[in-house]
Amino acid sequence: MSVGALAKALKQSNVDRFDFVNFDACLMSSVEIAAVLSECTDYLILSPETEPGYGQEYVTWLDALAKEPGMDGYELGKIIVDAMIAFYEDETTPGYLQSGTLAVINTKNFKDRMVAPVTELAGIMDRELTHIGKNNALLNFEDELRSQAA
Repeated sequence: MSVGALAKALKQSNVDRFDFVNFDACLMSSVEIAAVLSECTDYLILSPETEPGYGQEYVTWLDALAKEPGMDGYELGKIIVDAMIAFYEDETTPGYLQSGTLAVINTKNFKDRMVAPVTELAGIMDRELTHIGKNNALLNFEDELRSQAA
């Protein structure tokens, strides 16, 4: 299912807005996905990289949700992330020491918060990759990104 089709399906559901949408899949955390889904959910739980082979650990967070069904999406997202970390750090689990990434993203005003930084990055990339100075353009690009992070 495409991101656009997913967003359309979520908007057409009987739910006005979701507290969270959780992706138990690799490579789902991108600006594009967050921007599209921010219109219909408060939090996204997703991975910008790979998730370990066994995926997320569901028992812990589903038990927590059953005990407190009105739990805030962010708090539940933290439990989901922490449960996955604990599962892969537990020597008794089959996925012990597999690595992966999982994050909770607050989607409130996501588009508004991303427009300026993405526009600035596009400008830096255009300038550095199309106007080669006396130094290598890619090196200049990397240096400028590092200086922007400081």
